[in-house]
Amino acid sequence: MKIILSFLLALTLSAQTQTTVNGRKAYSGAVNPQTATYQALVSDFNAPCGTIPVASGTFTITLVASGSQPPAVQCVTIINYGSGVVTVARSGQNINGATTSLTLAAAASSIAPTGATVVSDGTNYAATVFGQSGSSGASTESHAASNSVELDFTTCLLAGTQTYRLELIGIVPATNGANILVQVSTNGGATYDTATNYTWVGRRESVGGVAQSQGSNAISSWGMDVATGESNTTTTGSLGADIVFWFPANASAYRMLFSNRGFSWDGSANPGIWFISAGAYKSTTQPNAFRVIASSGNLTSGDARCYSVPN
Repeated sequence: MKIILSFLLALTLSAQTQTTVNGRKAYSGAVNPQTATYQALVSDFNAPCGTIPVASGTFTITLVASGSQPPAVQCVTIINYGSGVVTVARSGQNINGATTSLTLAAAASSIAPTGATVVSDGTNYAATVFGQSGSSGASTESHAASNSVELDFTTCLLAGTQTYRLELIGIVPATNGANILVQVSTNGGATYDTATNYTWVGRRESVGGVAQSQGSNAISSWGMDVATGESNTTTTGSLGADIVFWFPANASAYRMLFSNRGFSWDGSANPGIWFISAGAYKSTTQPNAFRVIASSGNLTSGDARCYSVPN
């Protein structure tokens, strides 16, 4: 796909009107700024590659419909340098051979935008996304616990990739023995799924050599180390975990998989705990948000950071 995109973009540039500025080639193309829901036009692809800058707003740009598909090698580049999330939706065609829309995360700053170049092949679209903060190693979304009821992640999973990482760093519950849990949402965090739609299996070991294997095929959340919970002693107790979320492309399969590993301090005689676990969200509807909570009480302190991983 990358080779095809490079070829198409090379053809696009070679076909554009060229001028020379200070000894360098420059390419002409329409510029059409947008800040609200917009239906792209064939003229946005003309010259033959146009630009749609986005300075603000969370909204959807719908590509030209299949009945008026732009000619092959014409393209449009959408540049989001605002604080909103821009969705790039198809209209009867495929994007990169799939029916999934593109999601352009909020820009890290006005000089660090996100964007996508979308190229027509005469029938469908090929696209490449750039500038997503996860691709540069910066966190897409982060939250610090401060006696928090929950930590809500409502933008990280909108980066349009299939893999995401969540780091939990020094999480301490307010209630001694509470477990640290994750629940997902399919409506942007308006509500979270608290039904028994999660499955997981895991194993933990302590410095005293005690090992336990646990799991469930029907539970209301994913847990980190759910055997004894975490100590609420802020001077010694905390949990650290490296979690991976995967989104399979198969729309008829469970749409979110989960894996995690980490260390916790449970306050027992052998308090150092190593754990691993993995599971799935048992739904064919893809989640677009999640939250980190304690099984009881609030989250006293700690940091949580979510990253998108480039495909």
